[in-house]
Amino acid sequence: MPTAATHLPTCPRLTRDEIAVKVRTILADHLGGDPNDMPDSLNIIEDLDADSLDTTQLTLTYEDEFGIHGISAGDASKLTTVGAVVEYLERRLLTRERRPPTG
Repeated sequence: MPTAATHLPTCPRLTRDEIAVKVRTILADHLGGDPNDMPDSLNIIEDLDADSLDTTQLTLTYEDEFGIHGISAGDASKLTTVGAVVEYLERRLLTRERRPPTG
């Protein structure tokens, strides 16, 4: 019988560039635009006209796509640029990898 752990989403180790490509694709899918024309400095709210509902949906998508959960409202409010999102996700993924397995 499978355990609950076998159903948890996992994300293989990604490079910063792979995270960036995935983030840009998510942004393009949700807000439009060309993912290849989204520099790290692009402001998601000002440049892509994201509103609070958009940013909430993006946060949930990051959690699902990268297999991380619990992005706090405080952290989410700081994810205003493409670069900030990429750095945050990279840090969260590295932290998760360094934790010892439980159970």
